[in-house]
Amino acid sequence: MKNLNFTTTELQLEKLFKEAKIGSVKSVKIVRRSDTQQSRGYGFVEVDSQESAEKAVKKLQNVLLDDHALKLSLSTKAITQAEEEQKKEKVLKKRKAEEPTETQMIESDAVSNKLLVKNLAFEATSAEIKELFSPYGHIRKVRLPLKANSTNHRGFGFVEFVTIEEAKNAFKHLQNSHLYSRKLVIEYA
Repeated sequence: MKNLNFTTTELQLEKLFKEAKIGSVKSVKIVRRSDTQQSRGYGFVEVDSQESAEKAVKKLQNVLLDDHALKLSLSTKAITQAEEEQKKEKVLKKRKAEEPTETQMIESDAVSNKLLVKNLAFEATSAEIKELFSPYGHIRKVRLPLKANSTNHRGFGFVEFVTIEEAKNAFKHLQNSHLYSRKLVIEYA
């Protein structure tokens, strides 16, 4: 919603939408300046359904409120706290799926051709990890999962060898190794 009078309040907007009988209003938010808390002249009204939102746009377009003709349009961005929480939850679930489970970490006899390398310094690169592990076998892939919305890795990674024997060799020889003064914790992934 644009072209709001700077004196218009959330309560006035909520009342306008209720009187228009277009569905139930879930939330009203006028965007304000962070320093003075003065209205920026636009805001968001969340209603119960897409149909209600479309009806509101048709019914309340150019309606006068505090001597300003309102300009309504459908929002394409997620603006509610519930939607933001759902996004955060989804990111956390994705992170958890990438991390090894407790049973995977405990079962050290579950040998594979992929090693989990923990306690990595954040400045460590995949090229440096490859250089450290390559004397013990042919490396198929080095993967460092990234932090959400960042280019930095999360402090652990995976080194995948061509064969299980090569992974066993690296596991055996690099148990007490250090990189950037940090003792690496190596387990089978």
